[in-house]
Amino acid sequence: INKVSFRRKVDELAMLDPVPGALQTGGAHRPAQLYRVRPAYRRSLSLSARGL
Repeated sequence: INKVSFRRKVDELAMLDPVPGALQTGGAHRPAQLYRVRPAYRRSLSLSARGL
């Protein structure tokens, strides 16, 4: 999977919201921004066979 294409597709779907101030630290590079699934999509993802 191409990282740029994946990121663009996730942004286009607008399924995720960034968690303000929540960063995953401990890596050698810039901390990663954490995201949560928007409430409108939670139910549909939990009902799918594969989930997210």
